[in-house]
Amino acid sequence: MKRALGIGFPFSQARSPLLHSFWLKEYGIAGEYGREEVPPEDVATFLQSLPARGFAGCNVTIPNKEAAFRACTHTTPRPSALEASYTIWFENGEIWGDNTDGAGFVAHLDAVHPGWEQANSRILLLGAGGGARGLAMPLLERKHRRLAFCNRSSDRARKLAADLKKGAP
Repeated sequence: MKRALGIGFPFSQARSPLLHSFWLKEYGIAGEYGREEVPPEDVATFLQSLPARGFAGCNVTIPNKEAAFRACTHTTPRPSALEASYTIWFENGEIWGDNTDGAGFVAHLDAVHPGWEQANSRILLLGAGGGARGLAMPLLERKHRRLAFCNRSSDRARKLAADLKKGAP
C-alpha cells in the first residue's frame, strides 16, 4: 500500500487528507493519505525520515514550500526557478521536488474558461509566498504582458519579482 501525507504549519485546517482519502477509496487505490504539522526549521530532517517510515512522498503547504525546496536533492525546472516545492517524492534514496500548483491552476483555467488568456493581459497575484511562486511561472510562460503582486511585505514581493526575472521563460 502506498502511503503519502500532507505537511504544513499549521496543518489542522487542511482539507487535503479528506479529499485524497476520498479519491483513493473512490477509485479503489490501496493507499493512505495522512497529515502532520511540521515547523519550517524541521522540514529537511522530517523529509529525510519519510522513506524509512514507509512513505512514498508528501504534499507541502504553508509555510514549508521554500524549506522543502532547500531539502530536495533533485527538482524539476519549475521549483528550481522560484525555490519552492509543493510535491515531494523519493527515488533511489533521493528527495525529489516539483511545484504543480501553478500548472494545475492554469490547466483549470484552460478547461473552465477557454480563451481567458486573450481576455486578461494583466494579472494580480495576492501574496508572494510559495503558492504565488508556484503560480507565477506558469502564468509567465503564457506570455502575459503584466503580472503584479500584492503582499503584506513589500520586500518579499520585490524578491519574488527579482527571482522571476532570473528564471523567467
